[in-house]
Amino acid sequence: IPVPYGSTIDINDLEYEIPAGLDESDFVGWYWYVGDLFVPYDFDMAVYFQFELFPVWNEHTYSVIYSLNGASGTVPTDDNIYHLGAGACVAGLPGDVVIPSGKVFIGWNDQNGLKAYPNNNHTITGDMTFSAQWENVTRKTGLTYKANGGNGDYILLEMDNNVTHIALPANTFTYSGYTFAGWNTAANGSGIAIAPGANIIVNNSPGLPNVLYAQWASIMLTKTAANQFYCYENDVVNYTITLTNSGNVALVTPEIIDATATTGPDYVSGDSNSNGVLDAGESWIYGAIYSITNNDILAGSHTNTAYATAYADMDGDGNGDQVITTPGASATVNLAGNCCTLESVTVEFTPIACNGGNSTVTITAVGGHAPLTYTLNGVTQINNGVFSDIPAGVYSWSVSESSVGCTPTSGNVEVTQPTALSVVAIVSPVSCPNENDGIINATIIGGTAPYTITWSGPFGFNSSNKDITGLAAGNYTLSVIDDAGCNFSATYEVATTPDVTAPVAPTLA
Repeated sequence: IPVPYGSTIDINDLEYEIPAGLDESDFVGWYWYVGDLFVPYDFDMAVYFQFELFPVWNEHTYSVIYSLNGASGTVPTDDNIYHLGAGACVAGLPGDVVIPSGKVFIGWNDQNGLKAYPNNNHTITGDMTFSAQWENVTRKTGLTYKANGGNGDYILLEMDNNVTHIALPANTFTYSGYTFAGWNTAANGSGIAIAPGANIIVNNSPGLPNVLYAQWASIMLTKTAANQFYCYENDVVNYTITLTNSGNVALVTPEIIDATATTGPDYVSGDSNSNGVLDAGESWIYGAIYSITNNDILAGSHTNTAYATAYADMDGDGNGDQVITTPGASATVNLAGNCCTLESVTVEFTPIACNGGNSTVTITAVGGHAPLTYTLNGVTQINNGVFSDIPAGVYSWSVSESSVGCTPTSGNVEVTQPTALSVVAIVSPVSCPNENDGIINATIIGGTAPYTITWSGPFGFNSSNKDITGLAAGNYTLSVIDDAGCNFSATYEVATTPDVTAPVAPTLA
């Protein structure tokens, strides 16, 4: 502290901390060093230089004594003197001490009730009294752990009666294909469920078996597809998924995972107790739907895989503690050759009435999966087998359905037409000028009988006969219409000389 030169120190300006275990009454005063001497400071002395002052306290020491607390024999002694906070090594129980009947020595308690164990250091908080502590002799009991179908037989543990025991861990036994799901006082899981690591009290009350059985959880998953043929895009595959609890412990929160399903999986049936718990031995049925894609058609098959999870209730509180999983369960549907369902094809054409006309070819398919592809001589139409404006000729045709791998149905069709309508006429001239003895004999070729015949000539000549006679010299026009409405016309000259005159080139109509 700052002090004016030549002045005295006011003792009230000095501060100190009281050491632990002491109080104000233990303060002796302020001391300082004068040379090698450590002496009380005189506060009436003027200050002319810098120096240090030290608070001085009365020193406390403490002792340790022991009490046998009802026993007889040599009482341990400790002749050491301890300062506050020091550590005292706790004595053991002398061998000649007569322990009270039915008791066992379990250590010492200090005067504050704190445990003090032999050969351990105990902190000095004042004068210490260590009293011997006695406890009733503990009866022994046993606890048997059984594998309950797993690898190994049993483990027998001997322990004190009515003391806390920590249940053995999950890896005590193994069982191929199963997951450990806790312990139970009944082999079938109907008793008290105990989780591994749980604290339990074991006693040897009469009739208590003291046996814990390993509980094993396992679920099996199967998946099947409806027995039907799948041929086309968007065909619906109905899957049945069965989840079975093949272990001996109930499972909660079962879930089916099927990432490729179009719909579902959805629970259908199987919860016989309607408790939402997949009980041991119980099977639940789920349904799922998948729609065939074009990629499935190209691949010729589709495989769908599902997985399942559930949780084992290891401590009987109704909540899942240990996850149980299954390998994937798969079902494959094939898109096979029976998808080709085209039954028959007929090809028809409309008759061509007149030579050089056109027909309509109609290809009719029975069965087959749409869209159907119709082809006539390289011309392709979808879902339409009618081809118009087809002249006479021989044509190749085919019908293809959309299913992969189906062979087109094909063939040839000949579109026919009648022979062209024509006339061959033989003309006989008149014998002399001004005579009416000319003749025209007509032969009709082709077309479709019967025919309608019309002749016209000079001087108002008309006739419906095929052959005409008594003709004067001049030009005669023949018109023939067959039953199909096809026309033929030509003009012929009856000459006045005996020369045979070739007919004028016919005009087709």
